[in-house]
Amino acid sequence: MKRILKTHEFYIALIIIILSIVIGSVNSAFFSSANLFSLLKSFVVMGIMALAAMLVLISGGIDISFTAIAVFAMYCTSKILVSLNYSGTIMLAFLIAGFIGFCLGLINAFFISKFKLPPLIVSLGTMSAYRGFLLGFIGVSWINQLPPSMLKFSKAYLFQHVSATGETVGLHISVLIFIAAIIVVWFILNKTLLGRSIYAMGGNQAAAERAGFKISRIQVFIYSFVGLLSGIAGVIHCANIRAANPFDIVGMENECYCCYSSWWYKSRWRQGDSMGNRTGSDFNCDG
Repeated sequence: MKRILKTHEFYIALIIIILSIVIGSVNSAFFSSANLFSLLKSFVVMGIMALAAMLVLISGGIDISFTAIAVFAMYCTSKILVSLNYSGTIMLAFLIAGFIGFCLGLINAFFISKFKLPPLIVSLGTMSAYRGFLLGFIGVSWINQLPPSMLKFSKAYLFQHVSATGETVGLHISVLIFIAAIIVVWFILNKTLLGRSIYAMGGNQAAAERAGFKISRIQVFIYSFVGLLSGIAGVIHCANIRAANPFDIVGMENECYCCYSSWWYKSRWRQGDSMGNRTGSDFNCDG
């Protein structure tokens, strides 16, 4: 119990509870199941990208290009599937977007690991390049006619019920993807040698290299995995809003880093856990 009281997550959760009570006392609809499920759905995309930001920060770097990667992967995937008149499951959309994100993340990894460039500078440059490509070749053209599988995904719920007001509400299936991402990231960071190497690199890169860790390989994994998560998050966002906007999600990187840094500061950058990251997402969306 004493250990829990010393964690940042405890105080963030306490603030969330207090804010919820205050808001709920003003408007009782805040505590309705419809609002709760809406909040859970709203932080899925931000939460997945915050997990990606967490990996980069723990390693001692910073990446601000993941939102641009998400938009690029989201739009290109939608364009490809629409042009093919695809009518299968949404799994293909996740695979294509994840692959595109993975490749774009590899570009970051190449410049960072090969030329030893600062991650912030590299990601700033690639972010501008991806957004510039969309602006130059796509413009502001939206894709409103998405494949049937993406529209179906936007209406997929784990369960539904009729509220007291007669409204049908439910828990969206995308929450499961977020939970799966949390489990994967937690397992990598806490149960694998790769996770230990990420912590070691973030603590002292020179010492980690002397200890035998392959820094370049770790960086390749981190930034390619960030791209993979960003691509998946982009598809979820696109399906939820039922449109592909080439300039959506822009600027969300600041909020994603807030989700992580709200509990990371001064305590757990060497002991990061994805549950604390989820608490930060709750706080960011709740506020």
